[in-house]
Amino acid sequence: MDDLDKKKFAEIMYGLAEDFSVEVSKPWLLMKFDLLKEFTIDEVLKASLSIMANWEYQRMPPTAIFLKYLGRKEITSNSKAQIEADKIISHLRAYGQGAIPVLVDPISKHLMLKRWPYVNWAKTVLESQITWWTKEFIEAYKAYDETDKQQFLEAPKNVLKLLDGIGTETET
Repeated sequence: MDDLDKKKFAEIMYGLAEDFSVEVSKPWLLMKFDLLKEFTIDEVLKASLSIMANWEYQRMPPTAIFLKYLGRKEITSNSKAQIEADKIISHLRAYGQGAIPVLVDPISKHLMLKRWPYVNWAKTVLESQITWWTKEFIEAYKAYDETDKQQFLEAPKNVLKLLDGIGTETET
């Protein structure tokens, strides 16, 4: 799904909520949309209709149930890492070293900015090394995903405040 599907998605979720006599909030809708956006709006509609027909409880089903009805299991760290590595490799093959990929995933973004700066990595990686790089990327990704990654991916707020002033000219 993409942003154009948000209205239809909200309609589907409100319909489900009404069927289960629950209220849903806008933040909940946005989070649910983000969790399910890898699916098409038609897949979400089909799963929602199946849930309405088969769900035995008088509460809104959790996202894990949607994933089961959508025919996909929960995404593991290993799967997420493989997917992200594939995106990076596909981008490299399609656009070469000159076009930096737009990475949404914060761990991938961190790894391709700090550990393997994309431009330098893309210039030097050989096709024969891609398999080994993928294994290393997956291990690094899993390490961040299975820990409190925010402490590693972002500088503390007090440090960011200090950094804001660096490099700006001041009048004396």
